[in-house]
Amino acid sequence: MGRVGGNPGLRAKDPEVLRMVRLARQDGYMERLNENAQDWVHHVRRLRPDMAWEDVLRIINGPLPAEVLGRAGRRETDDRLPAIVAAIKEADPEITLQAICERLGSMRERTPRGRTSWQPSSVRMLLERAERLGLL
Repeated sequence: MGRVGGNPGLRAKDPEVLRMVRLARQDGYMERLNENAQDWVHHVRRLRPDMAWEDVLRIINGPLPAEVLGRAGRRETDDRLPAIVAAIKEADPEITLQAICERLGSMRERTPRGRTSWQPSSVRMLLERAERLGLL
């Protein structure tokens, strides 16, 4: 029989050796990120306030079209979500923020940032906006 190649610690699945390999890979990954950060960080800063992280990653990891790199325009204010949340609150004044989240999820409403799972903080923000708009 011949010699078995490779790292004997990896073959034996030694936890210490596996940890050392994982750390070495992470260090190399961080070094590569830092080397080319000047190419992508300013794009993330420009995209992030208006887009979900998943969309930002999809854009940054793909080829960047010229229209993405341009200056973002002002967003139109949409009163639809505050009106929905205000109507739910007025229908049941004792309803909790979490219950409103569950109701919005069952209605398949997307969050202001386009996600599908609601958080109580988002509902609170919409309730405050509804009050400012005079919907409550």
